[in-house]
Amino acid sequence: MMKNPEEFVSRLQDFGRIVDENQVVAANVKIIKEQYIARPDFVPEIMEQKSGAAKGICSWVLNIVKYWEVIQ
Repeated sequence: MMKNPEEFVSRLQDFGRIVDENQVVAANVKIIKEQYIARPDFVPEIMEQKSGAAKGICSWVLNIVKYWEVIQ
């Protein structure tokens, strides 16, 4: 995915449409919540200590899951 950063960013930006069209599998969200979001260190402030990119991805994941929950 990271071989082509422009494509990666484009796919992230397009993911809202995928959520809007209800194409996200609930089991995938469950895995993300259990394996990542449940971790006490999976917060943007802690991820920022690792890298700015990690903070951005963490924030994106948290927000896309919240959005998914709202429209369900």
